Amino acid sequence: MRWMNRLKYPIITVIAFLVVGFYALVTFSLSFLGPVARALKSIEMTDIYYQIQQATGEPLESHLITIVDMTELIARRDLAQALEEIEAAGPKVVGVDMIFQGLKEDKEGDEWMKQVAAQYDNILFSYKLEDFNIKGQMYTDTKRSFFAEEVQPHQGFTNMPRNDLYDDMKRKVAVGRKLNDTVVPSFVTEVSNMYAGEEVVPLTTRNLQINFQPTRFDIINYSEVAEHPELIEDRVVLFGAMREEGDLHYTPLGKIAGVELLAYSIQTVLNQREVKNVPDDLTWLLSFLIAMATLAWTKWYVAFMNRRCSSAFGKVLFTSSIIMGFLKFLWMALFTFTGFLLFQLFDVSLNLGWGFSGIAFLGTGESFYNVIAAKVEDKLKENETKTE
Repeated sequence: MRWMNRLKYPIITVIAFLVVGFYALVTFSLSFLGPVARALKSIEMTDIYYQIQQATGEPLESHLITIVDMTELIARRDLAQALEEIEAAGPKVVGVDMIFQGLKEDKEGDEWMKQVAAQYDNILFSYKLEDFNIKGQMYTDTKRSFFAEEVQPHQGFTNMPRNDLYDDMKRKVAVGRKLNDTVVPSFVTEVSNMYAGEEVVPLTTRNLQINFQPTRFDIINYSEVAEHPELIEDRVVLFGAMREEGDLHYTPLGKIAGVELLAYSIQTVLNQREVKNVPDDLTWLLSFLIAMATLAWTKWYVAFMNRRCSSAFGKVLFTSSIIMGFLKFLWMALFTFTGFLLFQLFDVSLNLGWGFSGIAFLGTGESFYNVIAAKVEDKLKENETKTE
C-alpha cells in the first residue's frame, strides 16, 4: 500500500488521461458524433495565438506581396491588358490565380492572352491536379490553361492538401505533389523559388503549415495599377479575385479569399516562418507533467488553507469550487501565455489541449484512485487476517 501512496499523484494523472482517451475514442468512433469529432479536430492552439495577435497589436505590413484584384474582369482581352499593365510597372514575379480553360468566341482575346504568357518569363500560371490515385498516392491528370502545352509557361498547382478537402479550416499548403511518376511543385513553391532565384524549400510531397500572423497586404484594383507602380515594382504580385464568393476559405483569421490565402502561404515560405509543432512524444510528456503539477499544487493549496484559516467559513470559502476553478483558470492562462510567447518568438506551436483535458478529469481520476486504493487496502487486511 505504501507504493500506491508514494505514486498517488502519477497514478491519479494516468487514470485521468485514460478517461480522456476513453472519451476521445468514443467521440471519434461513433458516426453520429462525427460533427463533434470534426469540430474538435479543427481546433488548434494556434487559433488562440492568432486571436491574441489580432487583439494585442497592429497587423504586420507586407512590403513583399501585392494583390491585384481582378474580380470585375471577365473578358480575356481585359485580363491580358491588365497583366501587361502590371508588367509595365516592373514586378519581380506575377502569380496568376486562375485557369484559362478552353478557347472562347473572342479569338483575339485568346491570342492576346497566349502572347502575354509567351512574352513574359516572370509570370506563373496556376493549374489543378486531378484524378487522384489512392493506391499510388499520386495524381494522374491536370486541368491547365489552353495555351499551356504550346507556350510552356511557368506553372504551379493550387490544390489544397487532400486531408483539408472536407475540413472548412485551411492551415496547410502543399510543397509538391506526385503527378504520375514525377514530383511537381505547387504554385506557392514556384512563386517563392522564382522570387528568390533559388530553391527556397526542397521539393517534396510534404505539407507546409502556413503562418497566419495577421498581415496587411497591399490590395489594389486592376484599374489602379498605373497609379501605384511603387506597389508593384520588385514585388510578388498575385493576380486573382478578392471578392468571388466561390473562392473564399475559412482560416484561423476568418474567411479570406483564395488569393490572400496564397499570399500568406508565399510569405511563410519566403520569410522562413513555417509553424513547427512540438513532437508528439514531448507533447504527451509535457501534458502529463502539467496535469500532475496541477494536482500537486491544488492539494498543497487546500492543505495550506485548512492550516492557515482559523474559521470554518474561511476554509470553506477559499477551498470552494468557485475559488479553485478561478485559480485553475489563471493556471491554464499562464500556460497559454507561455505557449503564445513560444509561438511568437520561435513559430513553435505547443498543443496544450491534451494537458488541459487531463486537468479537467483529475477529479474523476482521484475518485477512481480512492476506490482502487480502498479495494487494495481491504485485500491486504484480508490477507493479514488469514495469515494470523
